[in-house]
Amino acid sequence: MAKFAVGEDHLGVFRYRAKLKSPYRASQTYNDINLVLMNDKEWEASLEETQCHDKAGLGRFNLVHHIQGDGEWSDWKVSRVRMVRRTQVWYLMASDCNGNAHSKYPDMPKIVIEIEALNDDSHFSQEDTHILPLGVLMMCVFIFLLGRSAWNFYQDIKKGETAESPLALLCFCILCEITTLLMENTNNLIFSYDGEGFWLIKLLTMGWRQASQSLLISLVLLIASGWTLTYKDLFERDHYLLIGIVVLVANGGVAFLGYLDHGEHHKFHDYSGWPGIFLILIRFGIYTLFILRANDTERLMPKRHT
Repeated sequence: MAKFAVGEDHLGVFRYRAKLKSPYRASQTYNDINLVLMNDKEWEASLEETQCHDKAGLGRFNLVHHIQGDGEWSDWKVSRVRMVRRTQVWYLMASDCNGNAHSKYPDMPKIVIEIEALNDDSHFSQEDTHILPLGVLMMCVFIFLLGRSAWNFYQDIKKGETAESPLALLCFCILCEITTLLMENTNNLIFSYDGEGFWLIKLLTMGWRQASQSLLISLVLLIASGWTLTYKDLFERDHYLLIGIVVLVANGGVAFLGYLDHGEHHKFHDYSGWPGIFLILIRFGIYTLFILRANDTERLMPKRHT
């Protein structure tokens, strides 16, 4: 259901509570909802088991939660682990081996579980510990690339070249990527303090990332179709319409696949399972289109003799 890595010589603190999504038979209390915490070795061993009790029995911590029918949160449960020898990934799973929840009450609302995990004093899992300085470094790199591309674009204009240049679109792509990194770093900074981040920044970050990727892919496909190589005017041919539609549909599909089963219990990482397969097919399709357009453009270009 969830995983979190605790670094070497760090203290891992896990706090969790649960409730029903909406009230259900408020006068009753539903017991025996277990939250099981296990390390990576115990997790791998649990995958070999077929019975629910055998899986749950492998957990380092197995805590019972009393889910109230009035939809209120249960009491916080806390588990602490000190890592001494190595970094370790911890998995938190919900189990109902005794069948006291949806097996017994099929019309019961969904169970909401809130987890707060700390890697020492950090809300970041160990693999994400240095994500903030890395984001700042990437912003500096992109700002340098933007400045260099803008300078080259300015030099082309001074030489009398047309302003309709791939460098103009490239500069805008880099600017979109810088904006994406800025919002992402802002959200990570907020997350480091409260462990949640801000949903609006997450939404804007996803939108800007899709925009920057769409523009960059479109630019590469336009050049492969002959723009600036066999023709100069972007709107001289209808390639930009076809490419724009293909890229928007492809990137829209990627975003939809990422949202479709986000947070599902069967996922070990983003785009696992069939969404990952479709993602590979979409990317392979765009690459195939690039190769086909580039080959057509190469046949139309005049041959150079040495």
